[in-house]
Amino acid sequence: MQSKYFSTLNKTFIKKQDRTIVDMPNRIHLSLLLFLILSICFQRNGIAEGTKQLEPLNAPENSYCRLTIAYDDADDRIPFALVDCSEEYRLNIRVDHFTNEKIYLGFGNLTDYGIDPYPLNDVHFQVKDPAGNIVAGYTLKPTPHYPGDNGFIQSMNEAQSGPNINNNNPSGYKPLVITPQMNGDYVLEFAIPGYIQPQMRSFEFFDVAVANGNTIIEGRLWSKAWQLSSGSVSTHEGASYSTFYIYSNDSITTSFDSNGLAGGIWTIYSNEWGCNTSGTWHNRRASVVGNATVSPQYKLFLNDPDASSFPNGIIGEMISASVLPHVCDTVITFAATVSKGGNIEILIDVPPLNPNAIGPEDVQLGYSVEAGYNILLPPWDGKNAYGIPLTNGTQIEARINFLNGLTNIPLFDVEDNPSGFKVNLLRPTPVTGDPKLKLFWDDTKLPSSYNPTSNVIFGCIYSGTGSVSGCHEWDYPDTELGNFNTINSWWYYTTDNQLLLTVELELLPRLGMITGPNNICAGQQATFRTTTIPFAPKYIWHLSGPGISEEFTQNAPDTTFSFLFEADMEQGAFEVSVYGLNTECGNGEKVYFDTNLFGEEPPPIIGSPTACLLSTDIFEISGSFTDILWSLNNGDIISSPDLNPVTIRWHSSGKDTIQVYSTTAECGQKLSELPVVVNPVAQVGFSTTTESISCPGKPLVFTNTSELTTGTISNLNWNWDDSLFDNTIANDIEHGYSDTGIFNVRLQVTTDMGCQSEATKQIEIIPFPEASFSSYCNCISQSIELLDKSTGIDLETWFWDFGQSPVTASNLNLRQPTAVFHQSGVFSVKLVISNKYECRDTVAQQVIIHNPPEAAYAYDYPCQGAIIEFSDQSTPSDTSLIQFSWHVKSLSGYEQGFQNTPVNLVFDEATDYEVGLKVTDGFGCIGNVSSVIQVSPKPIGSFNYFVNIVDNQGVLNFENLTTGATDYYWDFDNGFSSTLFEPQTNYSQEREYSIMLVSTSHDGCTDTTKSTYYFTPGLWMPNAFTPDGDGLNDVFLPVTNRITLSPYLLQIYNRWGTLIFTSMDPLIGWDGTYNNTPCETGTYSFLLKYSKEATISSPIFVKRGHVTLLR
Repeated sequence: MQSKYFSTLNKTFIKKQDRTIVDMPNRIHLSLLLFLILSICFQRNGIAEGTKQLEPLNAPENSYCRLTIAYDDADDRIPFALVDCSEEYRLNIRVDHFTNEKIYLGFGNLTDYGIDPYPLNDVHFQVKDPAGNIVAGYTLKPTPHYPGDNGFIQSMNEAQSGPNINNNNPSGYKPLVITPQMNGDYVLEFAIPGYIQPQMRSFEFFDVAVANGNTIIEGRLWSKAWQLSSGSVSTHEGASYSTFYIYSNDSITTSFDSNGLAGGIWTIYSNEWGCNTSGTWHNRRASVVGNATVSPQYKLFLNDPDASSFPNGIIGEMISASVLPHVCDTVITFAATVSKGGNIEILIDVPPLNPNAIGPEDVQLGYSVEAGYNILLPPWDGKNAYGIPLTNGTQIEARINFLNGLTNIPLFDVEDNPSGFKVNLLRPTPVTGDPKLKLFWDDTKLPSSYNPTSNVIFGCIYSGTGSVSGCHEWDYPDTELGNFNTINSWWYYTTDNQLLLTVELELLPRLGMITGPNNICAGQQATFRTTTIPFAPKYIWHLSGPGISEEFTQNAPDTTFSFLFEADMEQGAFEVSVYGLNTECGNGEKVYFDTNLFGEEPPPIIGSPTACLLSTDIFEISGSFTDILWSLNNGDIISSPDLNPVTIRWHSSGKDTIQVYSTTAECGQKLSELPVVVNPVAQVGFSTTTESISCPGKPLVFTNTSELTTGTISNLNWNWDDSLFDNTIANDIEHGYSDTGIFNVRLQVTTDMGCQSEATKQIEIIPFPEASFSSYCNCISQSIELLDKSTGIDLETWFWDFGQSPVTASNLNLRQPTAVFHQSGVFSVKLVISNKYECRDTVAQQVIIHNPPEAAYAYDYPCQGAIIEFSDQSTPSDTSLIQFSWHVKSLSGYEQGFQNTPVNLVFDEATDYEVGLKVTDGFGCIGNVSSVIQVSPKPIGSFNYFVNIVDNQGVLNFENLTTGATDYYWDFDNGFSSTLFEPQTNYSQEREYSIMLVSTSHDGCTDTTKSTYYFTPGLWMPNAFTPDGDGLNDVFLPVTNRITLSPYLLQIYNRWGTLIFTSMDPLIGWDGTYNNTPCETGTYSFLLKYSKEATISSPIFVKRGHVTLLR
C-alpha cells in the first residue's frame, strides 16, 4: 500500500493554495471569517454541491477529500463516473422542472495520485440527458483548466462560494451552464483518452448545482457509489470529514459522518445486505477478507436529498406475525404482515432464554418484505447460533422487529478510522426526537492477526465527544483491519412495537449423510458414519447385499455403524442406509451408501459371453478400485482401458477372452477373465425397381441381396419409414406409398445367432405426372398446333389419339404431333403421358375445328412513285381477324413485307408487282390472297427560267423540259399560278421564292418539280450631294429598295487618301463633315460593301467610285 501514501510535504503543497500559507492562529480566524461571509452568501444562493461538502470549512486542518476517477482493475477500483459505466456507478444530477431549472458545473485542477502528485489536464467530460443522449455542446471535451474559463474553479474560496449565477454571487466561479430539455437524471461522465492502466485523477475542486433562477436547490446530486481520495492512508496526513446522506429503498434518509477516516483512494456505497447477497443474514453482514464486491443499491447524496424529488417515507411497523404449521416438518417457517415494504429482523431466543438481551447462542434472521402479508424464506432450521440442533420439546421465543432504512456500509480498503462513525436519522423525524442511531458491526470473521473488534450485536450510539467520538473505530498502523479488507457497519431504525412468538419444537428428523469404505475385503470389519441427524434420538441402519438384509438400531449421539464381513460371505455390491427416528414424528428420510465386498476369488466380469461383430457392449466389475486395466484381441476399447465400466466395439469374429486387472488398497490386485464368442453379421444390401423412384400407390419391388459368411439368415425386418413394418424371410417383397416424399427404407437382417446388421436406402415418391395440352390454329386444312403442357418429373413418352376424327396425323409418339383436320366441327383428342418410372396420366379434350376467313383487299390506282393505299376487304369466318400480313414482290427481285391494315406502298418502278395478303383470325385460322399489280409510269418534270430586270422588278420566263405529261400546273410563290406550258411571272419584293411545277400524264400519274429564285432590287450611288441643310440631297448613301444590306460597309476618303467617314448601317450616310467640321467642295472617293442577298451564305458585292460634294 505504499503507493497510497502522500508525504506531508506533498500533501501540503497541493493544499497550500488556499490554507497552509498562513500560520495556525491566523488560519483559524480567517477560516471563521470566511465561513461567516460564505454563510451569508449561502443563505441567499444556496450552497451547491461538491468540494464544500467533501471538505467542509469547519473540518480539522487535515481535512482532505477529493472526487477521484480511476482506471485500475488490478487494485479493485470502481468505474465511478466513467463514460458508459453501469447504472450503479453513474454520477447523477436530478432535474424535476426543466422549464425553470438549469444545471451549473465547475471543475478545479486535476492531479495524479501517488508519491509526487502533479497537475494534469488530460481528463475529458460529457453530459447525457435522461434518455441517454449526449447534451448538445457537451460531447467529450477537456475539463476547463485555464483561469478565466467558464467552468474553471481557481480557489477554495470560489469552490465554497459556488456558481456565480446571473452575477448574483461575485465571489463564486463562472460556471458552465446546461439548459435541460426534459426531466430526469442527467449523467456527468469522465474519460482519459488513450489511457493505459493504471490511471487515477483527483479533482482539486468540483461543484454541481441545480438552480431555479438564482435559487440553488440542494440535494439533487447523487450516485450509488462515490470514489474519493483522502490523499493518504493515515488520518494524520489527510482524512475525510464529509457527511453522506443515504436514501434507502424504503425512502428513509440517514446521515453517515465519516468523521476522519483515511483510505487513500476509497469507495463508499450502501445496501440492505452487507458483504454478501446470499447466505444467512448473520453471515451476510459480517466483515470479510478482501473485496466484498456487492453491487451498490441505495442513492448517496452530499446534501440532504431534496424532499420534492426524493420524498419522505413512513415509519414501518409490524402488524402481525405467525408461525406456519410445522408439526413434523423439518424447519420452522415464519410469516409476517407489515405496514410497508422494507426489512424485518427475527431474533430466535433459544435456551437459556434472555428476554431483554441477545446471547451468543441466539439466532438472528433477516428478511426483505413487501407491504402486507409475507411468508419469510428461507425458514429457520432449528439450530442455535453454534449450529447445534435443538431437541424436540424445546421452547423458544421469536422476537420480530421492523427495520426502517436498514443500511449497510461495506467500506473496502479504508486503512485508518481512529474516531469511528456517527449516524443519524434525518427523515422522517424519529418518534423519540433523538436522531442518533445505533451502529452495528461484526468483524469476528477476520483473522486474529488483524486485531478485529468484537461483534457489537447490541448496537453502539456515538458520544460525539473525545478522540473517539463515533462508533466502530480502528487505528492504522496499529492494526491493518481495513487494509484490503471490507469492513461493514449497519444501522436501522425500529419502533417499540416488537412482536413476540413462543414456539415449541416438534420436528421430523433431518437427512443424514453416510461416509465409509468403498471396498471391503472378506473377513474385515467395516465402520460407516453419518452426520448428525437433527431431532433424531435413534438412528436406524440397514445393510443389504448378496445373501443378507438386516436392520440395526443405534442411539444418538452415536453416529456410527460397524459390521464384520465374514470370509465366507458372497462377494458383490452392498447397500448401507440410515434414517433418523423420534417418537413425536416417526421416521425421517433415508439416505444410502454403496460399498463392495471382495472375496478370495477375483471379482466376476459382468457382461454377455456372446457378442456380434461390429456391436458395442459394456462390461464391468463391481467395486471401487485404485487401478484397473482391461485387455482383449477381437475388439477395441472405446475411450480408455483404465475405466470401469468399459465399452468394447468388436471388429473381428471368433473366440476371445476379456481380461481385467483390478487393484484395491484393501485387497490388492486380481485378474478377472471372461471368455467371449464374437459371431459374424450379414453384409446387408437390397435393390429396388425403377431406380428407387415411384409414384403414390404404385408399388416398388424390393429384393434382398444380403450375404452371410457362416450361419443362416433367420429374419428380414423391413422398416418402410411410413409407420409400417414387415418381417419376412422371403427375398422379394412389394411395398407402395400413399404419399409423396423421401423415405429411408431400412432392412435389418438377423442371423441364427441373433446378430443384427442393417442397411438403409433412400426411396423417393414423386407426384404422378399431370397430362395437359392446348390447341391453336385448329382450322380446316391447316396444321393444328397441339401444345403439350404436361407437368411431372422425368417425362419420357407421349401418345396422341384422334379416334375416328377426319384428320391426317403423324408423329403420334412425339411431344409435338402433326395433324390436319378436313372438316369443321367438334372432335375428341386424347393425350397419354408417362415418366421413366412408368407413372402415367391421361387427358382428353374437345377440339373445335373452325372455317378459315376469305382474304381480299382493295387499292388506289397504282402510279410510279406515288403513295398507294392498300386496305383489307377480307371476310371473317368464325371470329374476328387479328393479324394482317402483306407481301410485295417485283419482277426485278424486290421483295418486302408489311403488317396491319391499311398500308401505304410506294412503287419505285413502272412494272408489275405481286401483292399478297395473309389474314389470321382469333383462332389462328388463315386466309390468303395474291394478285399482280401493274404500275403506270409517271411523267418526268423539269424546267428552266430566264430573268430580266424591268423597272426594278424581276421578270421570269420559264422553259418547260417535262416529258410524258399532258397537263401542267405552276405555282410561282408570289400569289400567282398558271396551267400554261411555258408561262411568265413578275417579282417585286426581295426574298427567296419556291417555284413548283406539277406534271400530269394521261393516266393521271403526277410528278412534282421545284426550284428557287431570290429576287434582289437594284442599288445605285449618287454622283453628287449638297449638304446644305435644306432637306434635299443632304446625305450621301446608297439608293435602293433592298430590305437588308448586312453585312454593310461605307467608307469615304479625301483626295489625299485619308479615311474621313465610316458607316456599317445602311441608314446612316455621310453628311459632308469630318470631325464635326464641314468638308470643302470637291470630289471624294467611296468604298461600298454589301450582301448580294438576305441569306447567311450570300456573297459580298464591292463598289468603288467618286462623289462630288457641292455647297
